[in-house]
Amino acid sequence: MKTSASLREYYDDWDSYDQELLGDGYYVPVRTAQLTFPFLKHGQRILDVGCGTGLVGYYLRRLGWTGELIGVDLAKRRLAEAKKKNVYTELIPANAYKLPFPDASFDAVISSGVLGLAGPMALEQMILKTKPGGVIAATVGDIMNIGIAHRRFVRVVSRIKGQKKCFLGVTHDLGTGYTSDKNNERYYLYIMRKNA
Repeated sequence: MKTSASLREYYDDWDSYDQELLGDGYYVPVRTAQLTFPFLKHGQRILDVGCGTGLVGYYLRRLGWTGELIGVDLAKRRLAEAKKKNVYTELIPANAYKLPFPDASFDAVISSGVLGLAGPMALEQMILKTKPGGVIAATVGDIMNIGIAHRRFVRVVSRIKGQKKCFLGVTHDLGTGYTSDKNNERYYLYIMRKNA
């Protein structure tokens, strides 16, 4: 797991993020939006953790979702790119380990591709910030396709379920995350609901 400072530096220094990823057929953000959309209601307040350049927000809006959408990310340069998409109500530089919002203040919290890097503490924060009965949707990228991130995530969700904080509703295997099959990763989308 990388430190917050090293992640911020890595993503701030990546000059052609959208062009590179989308040019290689990166479909995780669009699939995250499409598969999460049926669990959302119009007018809700949603937090996008690690929003990056705003791809999930962009696709949610393209699907017709309306409501308050707040994005947070460590990398200020990525937030500046997200702002250009004009889909977020607000964009805030923030760490996924310490989200700057009151507990239970969002109807849904979404994170695409962040938890594989950030780990369990970020998921705990996402659950804290979700209202009772709200939706938590998170994709996890499993580097080298050996199942480490997936198994770790399942263990964390099992522990959280044991504490009766939330339950796992749906798991989607998103494949390699790229239409080009250029990498050796595997992505999973987990959709959970916070207990009331």
